Amino acid sequence: MKHFIVEFKQKVLDDYNTGTHDGRDSLAKYYGISKSRIWH
Repeated sequence: MKHFIVEFKQKVLDDYNTGTHDGRDSLAKYYGISKSRIWH
């Protein structure tokens, strides 16, 4: 299982919460991670 550093996790979460990307699918694609890794 791949582990991510806290700062990366926080950046993804911040982007998700502010709506920087058009939903979870777009955010996952932008960061190159599985959309199942992004929880709200």
